[in-house]
Amino acid sequence: MLPSERENWRGRFGAYALDRHGALRSLNTRSHFVKTLFRLIVLFFIQVIALGGSYQQSSSASVDNNLMVYLPLVQKSAPDEIEYYLDEMNFARMTCITSNLVNLYGPRHHNFKRFFIDDKCTIGGQSYDNHNLIRASMYVFNGFEELGYNPGKEFVPEWHDSFNVVAQKIGSVYPNTFIEISAHVDSVDTTPGASDNAGSVAAMIEIARVLKDYQNRHSLRFITFVGEENHLKGSRHHAERIVARGETIKAGLVMDGIGWSEIAPDHMNCLWDNGNAETRHISNLFNSVRLEYDIDIEWRLCDLLQSNQWSDNYAYWEHGLPAVLSIGGQPYADPNYHSCADTMSSIDMQNVYLAALENLAVTLKLDAEETQPDAYQAGESTAPALPEGEGISH
Repeated sequence: MLPSERENWRGRFGAYALDRHGALRSLNTRSHFVKTLFRLIVLFFIQVIALGGSYQQSSSASVDNNLMVYLPLVQKSAPDEIEYYLDEMNFARMTCITSNLVNLYGPRHHNFKRFFIDDKCTIGGQSYDNHNLIRASMYVFNGFEELGYNPGKEFVPEWHDSFNVVAQKIGSVYPNTFIEISAHVDSVDTTPGASDNAGSVAAMIEIARVLKDYQNRHSLRFITFVGEENHLKGSRHHAERIVARGETIKAGLVMDGIGWSEIAPDHMNCLWDNGNAETRHISNLFNSVRLEYDIDIEWRLCDLLQSNQWSDNYAYWEHGLPAVLSIGGQPYADPNYHSCADTMSSIDMQNVYLAALENLAVTLKLDAEETQPDAYQAGESTAPALPEGEGISH
């Protein structure tokens, strides 16, 4: 990892963006100390103001009431843990990671060892020993290590020595039941791949950062898949390993193409599920959390088309595992899709940020649920049938 990239991972810079309520705010990284101090100051002034109200009175004759300070009994409400973690999400870090993936590694493809230097897909810059897909995956791998994870490389057979990157946190209550948050890191060879899919990778990494010290009940897994653009090679290999290990998947939360909106300048997260009860429950949670936590993004279910164009959610469905896809609109209608125009100048990073907030909140909602021992086992395929004679093309 380049020294400049290491600085960017630590988020030592400032930026401005609309927050989840639609307000303009500074996005400089804030320490827990400053936040805690601010909260204590606010509580102190609340107590001081309350001193003007009613006081508890002591009936003890042996106590000099003139020397006593009485504090009112304040009924405390339970803090909302999800609100806390949503406030920890950092727009600037996501923007930085997205920019690095686009400008230093695009196209993230096994046929390239140099990168695009302009929006016309002109190849330039240094030629590297490893191809760009390996280099981009190592960028993610090193980033997970800097966050304190112990990531692994899940090598995909016969796919140019490339690998999925997997970081996980074992749950305290349901260690063998996983909530997986993922995004594919590869791109086709005709695009820098900002919305498809650098923004989603950045969102997944930022969720992993925020949840690093969270006490999860279910196991959490954060994944970048390779080979999504080539018949879902990475996610299909991963799903096969899930089945072989006998693990259960409570939810696969897949992000792909969240850096655009079909209703721009408003924001959209279109949920792509397969219509069964488990995936529809997950999709509906996305609608619930945006309303409950005032996340300024619209919600709808994507049309389930008879198509051979699918993202990594399809690999879960092939084994009967529940998964949903977050995307900025009906797949794949992004006007910059797979083109040289899918750059940092065209990506909607606010849509990335808001969709990431939703995925974080849904992860925490799912983790709070109880899970039956026999639930979420692999089984018969729940994937929609492909058109006759066609395989996955995306």
